[in-house]
Amino acid sequence: MFVKWKKNIVLKTAAFALAVVCLTLACSMLINSFIEYQVDIFSVFEANFENSQMLQEKFDEAAWPILRLCYYRSEEYIKSGALVTDAMIESETQRLFEDFRSRFYYDDERELYYSEYSGTEEPTNPSWDEEQLYKLFTQQWSQRIAALRDALIEEQLLDFRYQLERFQQANYLTYYYKLGDYVKASDASLSRADFLKMPAYKLYANASYTNSLSSGLHSDYIGYEIQNQIDRSRELAGLSVTDDAVLYLGMDEASYSAMQSSYNQSRAYYLGILRDVGLLALTALVAVVFLCSAAGYTTRQEGVRLLLCDRLFLEVHAIIVGLVITGDAYLITLLYYRAINQSLFTVLIAMSIVIILNFVLAIAKNVKNHSFIQHTLILLIPYKLWQAIRGAIRTAAMSGPVVVRIFVVVFGLELLLFLTMASLFTNSGFLVLVGLLILAGANIVVLRLLVKNCREYSAIREGVSRVKGGELNYKINLPGDGELATLARNIDTISEGLQNAVEGEVKSERMKAELVTNVSHDIKTPLTSIINYIDLLKTEGPGGEHFEEYVNILEQKAARLKNLTEDLFEATKASSGNIPFTLDQVDAVALITQSLGELDDKIEASGLTFRTAFTEDRIMVLADGKLLWRVLENLFSNVFKYAAPQSRVYVTVATSGGNAVIVVKNVSAYELNLPEEELMERFKRGDEARASEGSGLGLSIARSLTELMGGSFKIEIDGDLFKATVTIPLVS
Repeated sequence: MFVKWKKNIVLKTAAFALAVVCLTLACSMLINSFIEYQVDIFSVFEANFENSQMLQEKFDEAAWPILRLCYYRSEEYIKSGALVTDAMIESETQRLFEDFRSRFYYDDERELYYSEYSGTEEPTNPSWDEEQLYKLFTQQWSQRIAALRDALIEEQLLDFRYQLERFQQANYLTYYYKLGDYVKASDASLSRADFLKMPAYKLYANASYTNSLSSGLHSDYIGYEIQNQIDRSRELAGLSVTDDAVLYLGMDEASYSAMQSSYNQSRAYYLGILRDVGLLALTALVAVVFLCSAAGYTTRQEGVRLLLCDRLFLEVHAIIVGLVITGDAYLITLLYYRAINQSLFTVLIAMSIVIILNFVLAIAKNVKNHSFIQHTLILLIPYKLWQAIRGAIRTAAMSGPVVVRIFVVVFGLELLLFLTMASLFTNSGFLVLVGLLILAGANIVVLRLLVKNCREYSAIREGVSRVKGGELNYKINLPGDGELATLARNIDTISEGLQNAVEGEVKSERMKAELVTNVSHDIKTPLTSIINYIDLLKTEGPGGEHFEEYVNILEQKAARLKNLTEDLFEATKASSGNIPFTLDQVDAVALITQSLGELDDKIEASGLTFRTAFTEDRIMVLADGKLLWRVLENLFSNVFKYAAPQSRVYVTVATSGGNAVIVVKNVSAYELNLPEEELMERFKRGDEARASEGSGLGLSIARSLTELMGGSFKIEIDGDLFKATVTIPLVS
C-alpha cells in the first residue's frame, strides 16, 4: 500500500502543498508576533511574573531615566558646568586633536590648511614631530577648543531633556535619591522599609545593594550603573565615601498588578501562537518526511527519477537557497518598517519555502539514487582525485613482479617524505600541514596493508598446518585479489583435490571389496547347488527316482552361472568401451514398440500393465540399434524382476534440447533403501536379500552402453517409485 502511495502523483502534490501552506503560516505567525509585539520566545515559558524577563525589562526601562535625572539634578545645575570635569575636556581635546592630525596628513587637505591658517605655501618636505603638530593644532583650532565646555554642557542638556521625556512616558516607578545634602524623590516621606514592602524594588545605600528581581537571561546592568554613577556624583560634588549615598527604586502594588495582568494575557496569547505554530510545524514535518521517502518514484519508470533541477550540483542549490534566505531577511526588515504589504510578504515567503523544499527533495532523491557524491562538487572533486590516486597506486602495486610492486610502494613513501621535508623550508604553513597530512595518510595505508598481510600470512600458515595434519576439508577463505589471497585459494584448491582423491580412493577400495563379495556370493550360490546335486546324482545313480529332476536343476544352475559369467564379461567390456558399435539413425518409437511386442508373452505372464506415451510418431536418434535394444531389454528385464505384481509400468518418449528422452517408471515390489548412485553399481540389487534371479549388472550395463553412444543414463527413487531416464542425441 505504501509503495502505491509513494507513486501517487496526486497524493504527493497534496503533501507538497500542505507542507508549503503549513510552513508559510507558521513563519508568518512567528514573524508577525515578533514585529507587532516584540515578543521574546523564551519569556513566555515563565509562568511566574515575579521571575519574568518582562518585569526585569520594564523595571530597568523606567529606572534608567530616573538614574540619569538624579545625576543631572536640573537644567540649572547642568548649565553651571558642575558636571563638566577637566578629564572630560581633556578627553574631548584629545579626540579633536586626533581629528586634526588625520586631516593634516591627508594630502588633499594640507594645502588648504596652509593657505587658510598660516597664509604660506606648503613646505616641500614637511617633517613634523608630535609637539610641533600639537602646537599648530592649538593655534589653528583654538576656537574649537574653547567651545568644548559649552558643547559638553549642551550635550548634557539634550540628554537631560530626553531622559525627562522618557521618565514622563514610563513613570510607574517610585524613587528616592539622596547624595550628601541633596535629595530628589517622587515621595520624600518614603523610607527604606516602605520600599521593602513593595512587590519589586532595587535598593542602594552606602555601597550596599539589594535586588528583589530575577535577572533571568540578562545581567542586572542597572545595579552596576547605580554604583558607577554614585561614585561619579560623589567625585563631582566633592563628597567623601562616608557621606550618605542612597538610591531606592520600587514599583507599587497598583503598577505591579496592572503589569502582571497584562503579562498573563500576553503570555496566554503567545502560548496559543506557539501551540498553533507547533501543530503547523509538526504537520509540515510529517508531509516533508513523506515527500522525502516518496521523492523520485513514479508509475512510469522503476527506480528513482531525477528531474533536470535535481541533476544540478547541490552547491548551486545551496547558493540559491542562501540568496533566498538573505532575501527573506531583507523582507522581514521591510515588513518591520511597514515598507511592504503583508499579503505580498506572505506570497514571497511561500515562494521561498517552495525553493527550499525543492532543495531538500533534491538531496533526498540523490541520496536514494546513490548519486549524492556525483552531484556535490565539494565531495566529487576529492572523490575523483582519490579514485585516480588509488587506481594508480593499485595498478602500480598489483601488476608486475612482487619485487617491482614493493619497490613502487617504498619509492612512493620516500618521495612523499622528501616532499614533506622540502615543504618545511618554505614559508607556507599550509604546504607543511598538507604534506604532513598526506605523509601521515600514506603511512596509515601502508601500516594497514602490513597488518592485513600479516594476518593473511598467519591464516595461510595455520591452514597449511591443518591440511598437513589431515583436515583436508579446511578452507582458508581469504577475500581479495592480492598475492596472499591467490596463494590461499590455490592451497584450498590443492586440499580440495587431495580430499577428492582420498575420497575417491576410499570409495574405490570399498567398491572393490563389495564387488569381490557380491561376485563371490553370486557365483558361489549356483556353483554350490551344482556340487550338491552332483553328489546326490552319484548317490542315487542313473536309474534313481529323482534323477531327471536333479539333472534339470543342474541345467538351470549351470545356465544361471553361464548368464552371470556372460553378464560380468559384457559389463566389463561395456565399462571399458571395448564393444564395437556403429551410430546410425534409429527410430526410438519403433524400437520401443517392437521391444514391447516381442516381450508380450512375458508381459502377459507378469500381470503388469504397460502404458506408453510418445510425443511424436517418429523420433529419430543417433545410436547403435543393437546396443539401444540391449539397454531397453535390460530396463524391461529389471521391471519384470522387481516391479510390484499387478502394477502399471509407464514408458514415455519425448524430445528436449536436441535429445530424445526415454523414461521408464514402475512401482517396486521391494523397499528401496539404497542411494540412487549405489543402486547403479555392479551386483547391487533392489532386494537386499538377493533372492531374485537377477545378477545386479543390468543397470550398470545399461548406463555403460548409453554413455558409449554419447547419451546419459540416470535413475531416480521416490519411496517405492523407480524411474529410469535414458537420454540419446537426436539426429541433426
